[in-house]
Amino acid sequence: MLVLHRFRLAVIALPLLICAGGCSGPKREEIVTVDGTAVQRRLTSVHWLFNHYKQHRGTAPATMDDLRVYGEKLPSLEGGPIVLTEEFLTSSRDKKPIRVRFGKAMPNAGDDTLLAHEEDGVNGRRFVIYAVSGRVEELDVERFQELTR
Repeated sequence: MLVLHRFRLAVIALPLLICAGGCSGPKREEIVTVDGTAVQRRLTSVHWLFNHYKQHRGTAPATMDDLRVYGEKLPSLEGGPIVLTEEFLTSSRDKKPIRVRFGKAMPNAGDDTLLAHEEDGVNGRRFVIYAVSGRVEELDVERFQELTR
């Protein structure tokens, strides 16, 4: 029984050891950072407020000012007030404003377009959030350009 237990540990541990020595791809510490997490939370907040506006007004906000005013007037029972300051809407990674794609993030049925994104991101990668699903993803330049054409 002890031999079988050691064998199971070896089967589980071996791929982990091999991967630790040479798996390709970004390292966890390059993706999960305080700044990266902050940007993801900010994008998620913008997504939530954008969709709340759309559901309650019947149309999407046309500008950031529309979204700001709506958030500030939102009653506490509905999660408000929400104040979208310039600081909040600035990516802590690239120090540039988060871009909301007003008028372009209106997906067709089944289409999940980009709602908002970092302007530049870091190391050729930027965080984005999708309009329908609210999924946050870090995209490379090529994939970002494909989705924003």
